[in-house]
Amino acid sequence: MKYFEMAKELNSECGEMLKAKKLHFRGSRGSFSLISLDLMTPEQGKGGFVDKEQGRRFLDEGIDSLLAKKTEKIAAKQSRPTREKELQAWIIDYAINHEYRLPFSDELIFLTSELAVNDSGKIVNDVLAIDQEGSLVVIELKSSRDKTTLEGQVEAFCRVIDYKQDFFRKLIALLTPGRVWNGQVRKMVVWPDANRLPRNDWKGTIEEIRYLEKRGEDGRPQIDYNEKGEIVFLESLQ
Repeated sequence: MKYFEMAKELNSECGEMLKAKKLHFRGSRGSFSLISLDLMTPEQGKGGFVDKEQGRRFLDEGIDSLLAKKTEKIAAKQSRPTREKELQAWIIDYAINHEYRLPFSDELIFLTSELAVNDSGKIVNDVLAIDQEGSLVVIELKSSRDKTTLEGQVEAFCRVIDYKQDFFRKLIALLTPGRVWNGQVRKMVVWPDANRLPRNDWKGTIEEIRYLEKRGEDGRPQIDYNEKGEIVFLESLQ
């Protein structure tokens, strides 16, 4: 838990600089990372920090150079950001700038992302949140409409929560001191819209959030941002 605490403290202590540079510190179970939320370099960064001074030093002296090299590779078409990472970075950046409320539901408070558990094979959750009733919300992001994979990812992480309840109670107490986990878990997927209609055949009680896409000049699908530079989530319009 100490690395989540270090990341939280650095996010608070360096908040203005982090917001200006579209960065955030992210805790994990064995270290913490400094991650880009810029849409040119989404989810790029460096991990493996084990004390706050390491993180501060890299913020001051290392991250700009690392991301500049990544941007050069993208410009030279040697690399390209994935839509899932772009979606994830935009959602987290929005939350950080809106009192940690998620863009598709302001009742959901962002907790953390890319939370990995390695006990029985690596299981990673894209976004973890808590709602106003105290339920944990397991959110999986996808750039393709692969329903079977999404359902499997959500269910796998819910099983992790079930046998690591003490860890999640401590995590919530650290990251959202005013909220207490009620022991319940909500399941949610965020993926591209297909025909402006939700699906009704999800396994169990999975909630669906859809976002709009468009075709780019290269014919590939892209996330469709509105005139304010925001992603449109269809559920938020209802």
